[in-house]
Amino acid sequence: MKKHLTNNLLTSGIILTALFFVSCFINYSPLIYYFLVVLFFLCIYIIQSIFLVKLGTTPQRFLMIYNFMTVFKMLTSIALLLVYFFLLTESTSNADKIYFSLFFIGLYFLFLIINTKSFFSNNERFKK
Repeated sequence: MKKHLTNNLLTSGIILTALFFVSCFINYSPLIYYFLVVLFFLCIYIIQSIFLVKLGTTPQRFLMIYNFMTVFKMLTSIALLLVYFFLLTESTSNADKIYFSLFFIGLYFLFLIINTKSFFSNNERFKK
């Protein structure tokens, strides 16, 4: 679990630092929603790591919990995007909505790739 936590914290730290530098040194200041998305994915993947390590004791349970967390992550991501589009973006332009959506989708796949690679390449518990 240390490796998963380290990967997620390092990825989130790099992205948050990049967002901070963009907001300080470039004329574009990202909204607070960008920072919250990074924290959202950090929390989701930490919860997934905890569930997989604590409850995924057999290969069948591991896959069941992994699939459940994947569906949970997808549903919460869709819900977050819907909340953003329908409740929080009355005053934002279409370009800002597109930038936020691309940022969100990019982070979704970045965290997905990093964590999937980490879970399945370093999981020696079930190899014979």
